[in-house]
Amino acid sequence: MRRPTDPRYDAVETYDDKLANWTRSELQLSRLHEEILTQREALMNYSMSYTRSQDSRTLQGAAERERARLRNEQFLQTIDETADFLKTEAAIPPSPRLTTLQNNYWAMVRSMVPMYEKSIERQNRKSHSDHGSSGTGQRQSNTSLKGKSARPSKKKTKKI
Repeated sequence: MRRPTDPRYDAVETYDDKLANWTRSELQLSRLHEEILTQREALMNYSMSYTRSQDSRTLQGAAERERARLRNEQFLQTIDETADFLKTEAAIPPSPRLTTLQNNYWAMVRSMVPMYEKSIERQNRKSHSDHGSSGTGQRQSNTSLKGKSARPSKKKTKKI
């Protein structure tokens, strides 16, 4: 087919082509607008739920911090009360019976020290003579009660 040479026909065809292009563009823009609105709504919902969860976390954290603060205050109060109790108990002089027991115990310990040291010396001499004859060459130091908390060994002896 041949195109007519009428300029009005070219103008109508150009207008129809432009109108079709605009319509297609308008539909495409409308679809993109709907997609953008959908994405915006989804982001708004996410943002709201995130904000709510952060608020609830903040409230939970504040409640936990308050509970911890109260617990720590109770601990400190208990510590203060215990310290006061111990100070008052320490200020009370011991009973005369306890003082007598302590004095008797330490007097007995002081009287037993020389006997204990003699027994240690005898054991050391005996072990030195045993070691000297066996040829090991080991030496044991002289043990003294001064500055040491060594307990004497209890040997069972048969009574005759």
